[in-house]
Amino acid sequence: MRRLVRTALVLAACSLLSTAPAFAEVEDSNGNMCRNGAFAHESKEYRLAKIKGAAGDKVHFYGDSHKRCPAGNNCRLQSYVVPTDQVIVSRTSEKFACSWFQPRRGSETVGWIETDRLAWIEVNRQPAEREWLGNWRGWDDNVIRISKADEPGMLTITGGLVCISLAFDRGEAWGWTSIHTIGTLIGGVVLLISFVAIEARVRSPLIDLALFRNRAFDAVVLAGSLSNVVFCFVAVFSAMYLQQARGMSPFDAGIVFLALSAGAGSASYFSGRLAERFPADRLMAIGMLISAGGIVGLTSVQSLWLYTPLFLVTGIGLGLGWALANVATQAVVPPSFIGAASGITLTSLVMLGAVGVAIAAAVLELLAGSPSAAGSDAAAINAVLRTGAALAFVGAVCLLAFGRHPTPDVVPAT
Repeated sequence: MRRLVRTALVLAACSLLSTAPAFAEVEDSNGNMCRNGAFAHESKEYRLAKIKGAAGDKVHFYGDSHKRCPAGNNCRLQSYVVPTDQVIVSRTSEKFACSWFQPRRGSETVGWIETDRLAWIEVNRQPAEREWLGNWRGWDDNVIRISKADEPGMLTITGGLVCISLAFDRGEAWGWTSIHTIGTLIGGVVLLISFVAIEARVRSPLIDLALFRNRAFDAVVLAGSLSNVVFCFVAVFSAMYLQQARGMSPFDAGIVFLALSAGAGSASYFSGRLAERFPADRLMAIGMLISAGGIVGLTSVQSLWLYTPLFLVTGIGLGLGWALANVATQAVVPPSFIGAASGITLTSLVMLGAVGVAIAAAVLELLAGSPSAAGSDAAAINAVLRTGAALAFVGAVCLLAFGRHPTPDVVPAT
């Protein structure tokens, strides 16, 4: 042990001694260092400039390899910019400016450029918040949209989903035909319709409805949402079935649940590799068909020796359907819409999963006859799970029917 400690101390001392010349070089650089590593934090007043000169001119960068640079001999580098190229300048030193050039393709070039070859571009360094609004496009054609918060849209969609969930959650206590239940449910539907109307009119919608003109995207969102709903069904109601209907302890039920976790985890792990070789939407459809078959098997057997491997198979199907939703979304929309489309898919997965469980719980209580009997009624639980299998089958059919259709041009909302 002491030998290891001594060796570590010796190595640490050697590393410090080896870096000492580098620190000395930085301190003795006389301010001539201009490199990309320090560029982002060496100044508080960055400026934008355009290279000036005649057509065909090459304006070379100058390095900082020794103290005489950038003005000394042998400091000029092979890299260069041409007239009309734009650079970011962090600081100037005598007749040179430390400049950063970012080409459309490839990595950046950072070095000294003669200041008399720069035409300074005046910009507003303290723009108002409204001047940041709009679409910002990078060199790789990715688009970042900055917009005002769509507060009416956020309020209406949140309120609508809360009302629908509340109506199904409290329907048993209020009475399914009571004014409270029906009124809350109608209010939720009205709010969701209002949300669609608002999104169609605002300049910067929370959800770009133009994306839904793409049938392949619609199929992926629907299938992904259904897959997540089914996943929630299996996780919630299978646990209820094992512990309350079959009387297993939480520990024993957790052991059985390891099969579901192993299936879902392994499918998620290999889904990326599979998506590189096969269409993601087709893999999703296969996964949903597998999960549908697995759920039918789960609700048809009594022996744990059969239930556990079927749980594993169900997990594999659910894992494929859930993990590939985002990959399939990116495959069916134009590159500039990937961010917005992925956001819609994720929002739909989470919200419909929560609403779906609330509705399924209410249906389970109706089938069982009372909330107290719902957890131990195996037949009612199996009926809810078979409904999940039907939803998985519907999602798979949608993907198989619409997933391979060509992606139409989508025009963003303005």
